[in-house]
Amino acid sequence: MSAPPVILPPIPRRWQRLLTIGGGLAVFLWLRLEDHGVITALIMGLIAATLIFINWLWPHLSGRPHTPRKLIIFAAACGAGLGLLTALASAFLMLLKNGFHGHLNPDYPAGLLLDTLGRAPAWALAGALLAVAAALAALAARNR
Repeated sequence: MSAPPVILPPIPRRWQRLLTIGGGLAVFLWLRLEDHGVITALIMGLIAATLIFINWLWPHLSGRPHTPRKLIIFAAACGAGLGLLTALASAFLMLLKNGFHGHLNPDYPAGLLLDTLGRAPAWALAGALLAVAAALAALAARNR
């Protein structure tokens, strides 16, 4: 007996727009602030990566039937992509902020940017594991 297909719910266009505007404003306002915090830069990178995921990938995955096995594979791939994209977006936003502010000593030195990019494989693995755990928990709750 095969498991029934899983259909991911679409995000309503209104919520998608509101999330995109709110996240974009948060990143834009952060770029203008005098902030040297690495954690804040990583959070802004995560926001940017999540916005890309919500606007580009989720509409292609939602509304279609998926087998549980396919859903777990999608979750692993999406989580890994989100982790990797967070590292790339964070490094890009740090570089962008360095260019906007133009201080003699940059807000984020080159070594910090390279360290952020160097953590991309670990974040991709962590994202994949978290997404698979969330997918398995959702499937278990659905079958209850």
